[in-house]
Amino acid sequence: MEGVLPVAEEMKWLSANSQDSSGAKEKENVAAIHFLWKFGYPGLGRLLNEHIKVHDSLE
Repeated sequence: MEGVLPVAEEMKWLSANSQDSSGAKEKENVAAIHFLWKFGYPGLGRLLNEHIKVHDSLE
């Protein structure tokens, strides 16, 4: 699929863009991605790609 990042890239993006300097938000994001990936959430890549597009448009 064009424009969809691999899960590892999505996790890297979430880590780099964490709002919480303590790292708690980053850990929460990674745990959520792992849960969705483990249970086969079919739209995970597309969902996160849309989130990235929205985030980038706000900057």
